[in-house]
Amino acid sequence: MINRENVKQIAKFGTVGVFNTLVDYGIFYILISYANLHKSISQVIATAIAMSGSFIINKYWTFKKRERGDFGEIIKFIVVNLISMVSVIFFTHIFYDILHLEKVVSSIVKNINYTEELNIMICKAFASVISLAINFLGNKLWVFNKTM
Repeated sequence: MINRENVKQIAKFGTVGVFNTLVDYGIFYILISYANLHKSISQVIATAIAMSGSFIINKYWTFKKRERGDFGEIIKFIVVNLISMVSVIFFTHIFYDILHLEKVVSSIVKNINYTEELNIMICKAFASVISLAINFLGNKLWVFNKTM
């Protein structure tokens, strides 16, 4: 149900998500471009680093859960983030290696030097939209659900 509180939570979650996404993309790009790591390994490392502060910020600010955290809550948070990470890896693979979505983008947006790294980043951006939805719903309905 969409109500004022849900809209505020989505906005706050999005704000935290933008920061975490910038961290994730920055680390991911460095790892695939300069460390020459595989995109899946790079995503695992980038996700682990980016989500480090996300738990506390989303718990107290986004979802306003004031109770002291317990081990189960942290495990649920990690599970949701792992599912989100796997969805990014899976859909980046689908969009880049199978559907070649970057070719569609490059046929629409001209005059850009499309390197392999940029093409992967484009496909990761599309995959991230799916992951964001999974992450928000998992956190709202399971991790920080006040009724549970």
